[in-house]
Amino acid sequence: MNTNTNTAQVAVSNVDRLGFLNEQIKLLTDEAETIKNELKAEASLSGVKAFVGSMFVATYTESNRGTFDHKKLISDLRLNEAQVKAYTKVCAVYTIKTSQL
Repeated sequence: MNTNTNTAQVAVSNVDRLGFLNEQIKLLTDEAETIKNELKAEASLSGVKAFVGSMFVATYTESNRGTFDHKKLISDLRLNEAQVKAYTKVCAVYTIKTSQL
């Protein structure tokens, strides 16, 4: 067996492992979000700000978050594509995505 074949087999094994892990992460994330939503609802109704388990404490906080609406700014200032491009930063992004066969 040559080195390229060995490398390909390792890559395929890693791809399957990555896909499996991503599926587990999604399931766990969904479960965690469900639990968080239940705790948020309870905190909103009861006023309780901390939930104490046998190993962890979950703390509820409230805050306001602002976002920048760049599309509205572009529209309001009637900026053209060249003006927007002059202030646009571009960087390379490398991604691996998995999907089930």
